[in-house]
Amino acid sequence: MLWQKIVIKFVEIFDKIRLKNFTSYRPIKLTHQNKSFSLFVSPENGTVDEHIFLYGIYEPNILDVIAKYLKQGDTFVDIGANIGQHSMFAASIVGETGKVYSFEPISRIYKQLLDSAHINNFDNIVEAHNFALGEKDAVQTLYMTSANIGGSSLVKRSGCDEKIEAKIIKGDDILL
Repeated sequence: MLWQKIVIKFVEIFDKIRLKNFTSYRPIKLTHQNKSFSLFVSPENGTVDEHIFLYGIYEPNILDVIAKYLKQGDTFVDIGANIGQHSMFAASIVGETGKVYSFEPISRIYKQLLDSAHINNFDNIVEAHNFALGEKDAVQTLYMTSANIGGSSLVKRSGCDEKIEAKIIKGDDILL
């Protein structure tokens, strides 16, 4: 399988070269299952944003499940929305008669989510909140890594190079 290793190495090198052009915060136009939307990506966020910059849609299998069950006029809840790909896709499905509730505790990622909702004219569809949901109201330390901001966790792991205090609201108080 030497040829597979060579191909993988070539792709890795090519991706590194292409990522040198990913130097600024910008919107990327995405399309999945005939639904189009724009999503802001940032080179500061690591894995997810880099993947979207290089290849487009991240986790297409999850978007397939969303598309299978979500219909126009429905309500979608995105807990841990990150940069909002699932929220924007859901908003493109539910339309003006539906609603998307997005929860993202990291302020700069939350702002990115808001920017994406705005550029798509989803301001009346996507209701974003800058806090996490949990079993009870609390403030906890959220550990982050610049290599993959989407992998942030309340559990400290190796590679975490940043931390914030995250507001957590009891989910039942918000969703019920």
